[in-house]
Amino acid sequence: PRPRLARHWSDYQLACFDFVANGTGNGVVIARAGSGKTTLLEHIITLVPPTLHLVFLAFYKSIAKELKTRIEPSPNRTVSTLNALGNANTREALPDAIFDEHKIDMLWKDMISSADPETLISLDEWRGDIWKIAGLLRKTLSPLTEDSVAYIADRHNVAITDDQLPFIAKWAIRLVEVCRSTTSMIDYDDQVDFPATGIVSVSKVFDWV
Repeated sequence: PRPRLARHWSDYQLACFDFVANGTGNGVVIARAGSGKTTLLEHIITLVPPTLHLVFLAFYKSIAKELKTRIEPSPNRTVSTLNALGNANTREALPDAIFDEHKIDMLWKDMISSADPETLISLDEWRGDIWKIAGLLRKTLSPLTEDSVAYIADRHNVAITDDQLPFIAKWAIRLVEVCRSTTSMIDYDDQVDFPATGIVSVSKVFDWV
């Protein structure tokens, strides 16, 4: 059903409500800060049948805390940060895993230990870029390809030349693979990456996210 206009909704917002009621697949709302995205999503929640399980994900704890006070409590309505939701699944699947925010540093040292001296010089020079790219590959759940690395570098202003790209991509991808294969230790990126890539199972499935 279309919402009652308790306030003046724009044509764009009405189109979002119509999508929720009648559309299929995924919807994306792109708007500047302060334009009313959160208010829009709050109202969208009221349009989703209460029998369906819905999760409202926020980037920061403070926002999630505030949203919990603005959304009517219901067993089928969950408000969480993305990391908190992912961490709950990861902890359930890997109860003995140790959390260490310096995981990537520890794995890196072991990963490059057998590299030849010339390679080690390059790895030391470009370590910052490799780590940043590896982190972005995990955060964005991007394919582990050189094209993905090139796109991420361009999108996030990581200065990589065409000559450097193959080397940096190779080691960034290898670092992601090592992080994903090391499940005895988890960091913040794993909290999202592990459930999203199927490394750990997701115990609760939502109808709407």
